Amino acid sequence: MLTFIKIVTVFITTVSACTTWDGFRSAGHLSFSYFGREIMPVLMGSASLLISVALWFILFDWYPKSNKDTRRKLNWATGIGCIIIFFLSTNWSVICLGGDAALIHHMNLTVGEAERMLNGLITQIESEVGLQTSADLLTAQFRNLAGMETEGAFTSFAGKGEVVAQLVSLSHTFGNLSDTVGKGIKSRRQWVHDAKEEIGGLREIINSAELEQTSKIREFGKRSTSINQLFQKINGSQTAVLVKEASGVLDKLAATQQPTGNGQLASAQREVLSRLEQTTQSAKKIMSKFSQDSTLASPELKPLMSIHVGNAVWKYAHVITWAWAGAIALDYMPLVFGLMLFWTTYHEEEKQQTEELGMGEREPDTIWEMKKNIGE
Repeated sequence: MLTFIKIVTVFITTVSACTTWDGFRSAGHLSFSYFGREIMPVLMGSASLLISVALWFILFDWYPKSNKDTRRKLNWATGIGCIIIFFLSTNWSVICLGGDAALIHHMNLTVGEAERMLNGLITQIESEVGLQTSADLLTAQFRNLAGMETEGAFTSFAGKGEVVAQLVSLSHTFGNLSDTVGKGIKSRRQWVHDAKEEIGGLREIINSAELEQTSKIREFGKRSTSINQLFQKINGSQTAVLVKEASGVLDKLAATQQPTGNGQLASAQREVLSRLEQTTQSAKKIMSKFSQDSTLASPELKPLMSIHVGNAVWKYAHVITWAWAGAIALDYMPLVFGLMLFWTTYHEEEKQQTEELGMGEREPDTIWEMKKNIGE
């Protein structure tokens, strides 16, 4: 039985060493040196094979036949050996078994995040389209009001006074806002189109069966960088600054005293002043609504990036539990064999001692036996 277990252990540890070699090779694919890409994986695989075989063979040969003190020392040695095997072999075996799946999962999440941010930017652009229409309307209204005040419609003083200057300034401010939004929308829509194509390229990389893992990571990183740049351009609008400027000009608009008479002129002035008040309040509401909508629509831009396969298997361990289970089984199945040998040997020795002593009592040498005797 011991010989059979050793043969199976050698086979399992050899398979584990191969997965260690492949996993380390995958993790070091971006290394610039030949030593890092080709020699180190072979050394890691060989080291994991030799250390594992040595540890498990010592466990098989010594542990079942050792006394309490020796077993206590072997317990510590086995624990330390298992930790070494985990970092020397298991971690890299997981990369071999589930590295691709973890990377694909990360890439799919990244594409989903890119689409979410792009949808937010598109919503932001469309809100600015509505702002452009409102800005054009307000430009014309304040221009008409400035022309009416030039003839003394508000203050009864013809000419270009302070109120006229403020109304003209408002008309120019909203005109500049409309022009800026109009010019920016065209280029930003083109950037949105480019970003959609880049995101489509990311999906092609994910679904490509021809690209190797190294090429996928490299191409995915390049396109992610390009998308980050496009998102920064799309989000780099000066509209919010101009809206804040227009709001400031509206707040500084000088109040005009209402006429107190009941004549035709006073009634006309009150009507024009009411129109001015309505236009001003409408402009403030539009500016406030745009500021609120742009704040809600503006997405939090997170940098899109690739990820190293070594980090991916840890970050998405919950996705590749099967890979972790497989790697652990490969590396630690011999430990189960060792425990089986121990219990088999232990029960054989107990049976032999019982036969030698007949039905007499013997001194228990394990805590388990003491508890058993106390229970009886």
